[in-house]
Formats: sequence, structure tokens, C-alpha cells
Amino acid sequence: MAKAPGFSPDKNQAGIVKTAWIGLLLVSILFAWAGSEARSASDASIAASVLKITHGAHIRPTQNYGDEIQSFNALVQKDLGVVMYFIDWSIAGQNGSYFDDFLPNKIQQTFGANSPVIMLTWMPLRGRTPGCTRNYTYAIPLSDITAGLCDNYIRNFGLALKARPERYIVRFAHEMNLYSTPWSPRNYNQTASAYVAMYRHVYDVIKSVGAGNVEFMWSPNYFSDPAMPGNDRNDYYPGNSYVDWIGLSGFNYYTYLRSPWRTFKDLYDTPTFNNVLRDLACRYPKPQILAETGTVEGPGAPTDKATWIAQTYQDVPSFPFVRSILWFNDYAGANPYDADFRVTNTTPTGSGIGPLPASGAWTNAYRQAVASSFYSSSLPSLKDATPPDVYCGTGQTVLSVSPKVVMIGLNGPRTAFSQVTGMLFDQAIPLEFQAPPGSLLSGSFQPASITAPWGRSSLTIQAAPETPTGVYQVAVLSEGHVIDRIEVHVFETLFDEYIPLAVRN
Repeated sequence: MAKAPGFSPDKNQAGIVKTAWIGLLLVSILFAWAGSEARSASDASIAASVLKITHGAHIRPTQNYGDEIQSFNALVQKDLGVVMYFIDWSIAGQNGSYFDDFLPNKIQQTFGANSPVIMLTWMPLRGRTPGCTRNYTYAIPLSDITAGLCDNYIRNFGLALKARPERYIVRFAHEMNLYSTPWSPRNYNQTASAYVAMYRHVYDVIKSVGAGNVEFMWSPNYFSDPAMPGNDRNDYYPGNSYVDWIGLSGFNYYTYLRSPWRTFKDLYDTPTFNNVLRDLACRYPKPQILAETGTVEGPGAPTDKATWIAQTYQDVPSFPFVRSILWFNDYAGANPYDADFRVTNTTPTGSGIGPLPASGAWTNAYRQAVASSFYSSSLPSLKDATPPDVYCGTGQTVLSVSPKVVMIGLNGPRTAFSQVTGMLFDQAIPLEFQAPPGSLLSGSFQPASITAPWGRSSLTIQAAPETPTGVYQVAVLSEGHVIDRIEVHVFETLFDEYIPLAVRN
């Protein structure tokens, strides 16, 4: 049988095969690093159309918390899918409890099985015995947490959440890139690595108890203060295996911080702040949540705040990894003399909220904004929300194959593997394999198609025992159209090769 065109070593050319194997390995790695290639223009809001963006808010805790949330839902005419509030570590074992269940119980009593996802902004402050080995009046040193001095509290906190019926997102030690944050490592003359070690330790302890209803969020501020080497938000990233969600917070404080009026895009999508949402999507294959967002009123009251709200909720769907936005429905620091981000009023007991301002302009703008079909009252599962790869585009559809060079040894398992990744499709993409006639190569995909809006399929390429050695061009197709081609090198034998990177004399 004639051999396929291209390089075709025989059994006696082991040295050439070794050299080719090394070269092809490097080529394959380079192809894998090359990244995705945009294939066609597409609507930037495809992910929002398919997965939706969950309606969320920070609702200040009240005596009748379930009633407060229910009243908020009724006023804005859309149910919250995510509710966020703040807790510290001060309950660390007091009266035998490691988690204050007052608010979740109020939510359960009101909503039952339809309870929203609860986002706990979990602040490492005021740890106490017996949860920690000693009492802390305020911030807990990062090194103490990493050393395990509060492991009893952390473990029992995780067990308490595990025993509950709700789904939780733990937004742990947020805004670490602000010097004013108590757990900023700069307050301890430490670097970002100290924060990373602390975060990883807490994550590992929580995950060790098997709390399947608990997901972890890494949540920096949209800008770093001070803006200096070593304090970039990405310096604090714990690693993909330690992050379920990426959170982000950013507000238009305007005159309250003597800053200029900033729109949503000024905060999240300008070079001034490194196009933060797109930058994070281009670095980390993680779903994003705008964990805290809001604005004060502007000089054209009450129209500027209303316009800001409307424009924000129009802009959010253009960021494909964003799966929820939480409006901060409170004053900054819950202080009525500080910046007012509210879209409804708040009450100490619950169930008495109403429109703001007196004209209702802010509430009406918010109600109309979340009425968009892009916004839902249900947060997708973490599996569905998580993209298969990073995304560095601005809405283009992406379909890529990697690696594009593979090798098969006829004396081995006679298989090679590649992956097809699709991003931002509004319908399923069926996959097909095409080999040159007479090549005796076959291919199968698992799964057989990529579902919208994104996904990944594993391609297994199989060579029959009698396949001629040589180089083959195979193709990955969808509905008869070639997506990409893969170069398959078939050898008699593949050899493992040790390549020393350094030699010590």
C-alpha cells in the first residue's frame, strides 16, 4: 500500500523519529499557545441571551429579612436570584454555633425551595475562641489564618453551610487590593503572596468538609489603591483551582470621594482601569459577578442617577462572562451621611420599603432596567456558567482546535487527542471528522456537539494497525464546513525522550 505523502520514517530510523518527536512536541505546544482564532462577527450578548444575567442585590439585614427581600421584589417587579450581605468571624463558636443562621432562616421561611442564592461577603475580622486559638479585636493577621489558628472555626463554618438547603457563594476577603481593607497584606508589611497563601488555606479547609452547596469567589476592587507594582489585582489571584467565581466591585461615588462622574463603562471598560472585565476574561476562564455596583445622584437630580442605572443594565450584557450584577441597595457603610446608592428605601424591620427619590425616578429606572429579557431570577449552575477557556475578544464567535499537530505510534495505543473549543454560539455546533481517503484514520468526538453559548469537545483520533506511516491532514467540520485542520504524524514507534534543561558541572 502506498504511503501517505510527507515525512515517513521506517523502523530503522529511531534517531530521526526521536528528533522528529521532539520537534513536533514543540510545534504542538506552540500551536496550543497560539490561542483561539475569531471566525466570524457575532452579537456580544449571546451569552446573556442563552445563560441570562441574574438579578441580584445587597439588601441590608433586617429583623424580617425575608419580608424585606419580598417587598423589594414586589417593588421592582423582578425576583432577586442572588442576595448578598456581610458577615465577620465574631460568631466563631459562641454558644456552640459557628454560623449565624438567623437571616437564612428568615429567607427559608419566606421563599422555601425558591430561595435566592446567598452570597456571603465573609470578612476575616474579630475571630474568637473557641473557633480561633485566641480572640482578635479586629483584623486577623494573614499569617495566623495560614498557620491554622482559626481552622476550628473555618471547618465548622463550612459544615454549618453544608447542612443547610441553600446554595452559597462565599465572597471571601474581598477588595484585598485596597490599602484601606483591613486584610490587605500591606497592613502587615507583606506582599500579595501572603494573601494568596491565606486564601488558599481557607479554601482548602472549607472544601475538605465536602460542602457541595458552597462556591468560592475571589473579589478584588475594580482599581488598586495604591496603584503600584505588587498591588495589581492580578497579583492576588489564587489560581484557577482555587476560584469558582470572580467578583468585582465598583461604584460611582462622584463628589463623595472627590472623583469625577464615572459611568459604568468608565469604571469597568476603559484603559484607565485596564478594561477590567475584559482583562479578567482574557486571563481567567471563570464566570464573573458584579458583586457590588451603584451610583450616587449627579448634578441633574434626579435624572443622572436614573440615566446611570438604565445605561448600566444596557451595557452589562456585552460582557460575555458576567452572569450576575448585584445592586448595592444601601448607603456606603450603611451610614446615612455617606454615599447613597439606594434604588429603594430601606427599613430596620423589613416589609416597609418604597420608591426613591420622592418622584420614584430611581426606582422606576431600576424596575425598567431589570425588566429586560437579559435578566433572570435564577443563577445558572457553576458548571453551566463556567466558560471552557479564556476570551480576549469583544463579542466575536470563536471556534478553535488545539493542538493542531498530533502524533500516533502504531506500536502503542494508536490514538491521539485534540480538543475543539467553541465560544459565543447561539445554537449547538455538531462536529464531524474527515480523514484523507485510504488513510485508515478515524475520529470521534465526546460530546458530539458543542452546546450554546460555549463548550468543549474532546477528539480522539484512531489509527488502524495497518495504517501507513507518514503525515496526514485531517479536518474537523461542522455541517460540512471545515473548522480547522490537524496534522497527524503516524510513526511505527513513539519514544519517550528526556530533555535536560540545565546541566550542573
